[in-house]
Amino acid sequence: MDGYATEAALAGLTFGFETLELPEILAVTTATNLRSQAVMRRIGMTRDPGDDFDDPTVSEGPLRRNVLYRIARDART
Repeated sequence: MDGYATEAALAGLTFGFETLELPEILAVTTATNLRSQAVMRRIGMTRDPGDDFDDPTVSEGPLRRNVLYRIARDART
């Protein structure tokens, strides 16, 4: 079993693609949240470092830098 986080993330993808018929789903987490990033990779999401950004609502520090992962409906396995 991959764990509850992976199971919930997969359910979110299913809902987004099948019920809402979204063409793409994005996920964001802080650069320091390696466990969430691992879940995103495990469910097939990919990251382009050029899409990463600093959250303007967060003060300078380790939680300001964010990474963006994405998956398109047609990329889902």
